[in-house]
Amino acid sequence: MTDTGTFIEVNDIDEEIRLAILEEESKALELLSINKNNNQKEIVKKIREYVDFLLSGDINGYDEQKKKDISITLGSAWGMAVCETYGWKWQGLREEDEEYAAFFVVSPHGKFCCPPFGFIFNILNGANAGFDGKNDNTIMLLFNMLDNVEVNQSAPHNYTVLM
Repeated sequence: MTDTGTFIEVNDIDEEIRLAILEEESKALELLSINKNNNQKEIVKKIREYVDFLLSGDINGYDEQKKKDISITLGSAWGMAVCETYGWKWQGLREEDEEYAAFFVVSPHGKFCCPPFGFIFNILNGANAGFDGKNDNTIMLLFNMLDNVEVNQSAPHNYTVLM
């Protein structure tokens, strides 16, 4: 049996979800005034800068749904950058206490995963505490740390969540 960590269900995404992620990625690139031909690292840098801009004041006027929507849009672009740069893939992972699977990007050998939508939502919601206890925009930092993570880090089980 495959070690799924804390997840009871692990599935590849279907074509409908794949197309929805690509559509959201396109919306993000348009929002960021950047195109798909840019280096993936540059796209992630623009996402970080845009989130910094939102955190500097605009986010205060966003209700919960608007924060979720922007998290899905930016998270789609961030997740696609991870997939294209590091060879990760999108999968649906479901924990026992959840009715539905959430969408994660998963490392090539399934050792690590990250929920791009939840990751960005936590930052927008002020819930991504750094060492100083304050909200920390780690969008670029986490992206860079994923380089060779399966080689450089051990995991207690498959699908260890990184955020």
